[in-house]
Amino acid sequence: MAAAPLIVSTLIPSGALHFAAVQQSATVQDIIDALSPLEDVRDDVLGDLEDGGWAVQTIRRPRPGKPWDEEELKQLGNGKHALYPSSWPNSVLVAALLTPSDPIAPLLPAVEPAPLQRHFSAFPLTSHLHTPSIRLVSLHPSLTLNLSFLRVPEIDDGFTMQWYLVRSTTVEEVIEGVAEEMGLTKVITGPGGGTVDYALEEAWISSTGEEGER
Repeated sequence: MAAAPLIVSTLIPSGALHFAAVQQSATVQDIIDALSPLEDVRDDVLGDLEDGGWAVQTIRRPRPGKPWDEEELKQLGNGKHALYPSSWPNSVLVAALLTPSDPIAPLLPAVEPAPLQRHFSAFPLTSHLHTPSIRLVSLHPSLTLNLSFLRVPEIDDGFTMQWYLVRSTTVEEVIEGVAEEMGLTKVITGPGGGTVDYALEEAWISSTGEEGER
């Protein structure tokens, strides 16, 4: 008797959830092969862009407000595909992408047994499918954004990470996504506290080598 397929819920940067039915021994590459050809996925992510390749990354859900130290930042993505220039912490680029041969099953949330209750509900049996632990991203250069942190309470100034987009991603969606992924503080309590607002500044290097921002 054939083993039941492994149903893997996978997020894409637009926030849409897709499900891949793969073998129990499936790898990251199997998820890419199952989802990247889908018309809905390609239209949502690429729009009118050409295919630039695909990858899978883990989704982090840290406790909000917990400061990151240097070693924790270096461990983002378990060090996979991470680049650490000698000038740490002033210029660190982290691309938390999984290796195509990595097995998928260990990355998925555990299925908890349904609690005993008078009125049976199927939700406890399927809730893990609505809490994805992996994200499918496009490697097209136009859909990759390098973010450098400045004046963010929990993160050292100068820490730089890659953020993956879809064709329709807005600035607000980037800010909200990064805040959730990095567990950034949204409200400061106590005297002088209040809502913490984050913003994106566009930075560039001109042909003369001068840096700028706006």
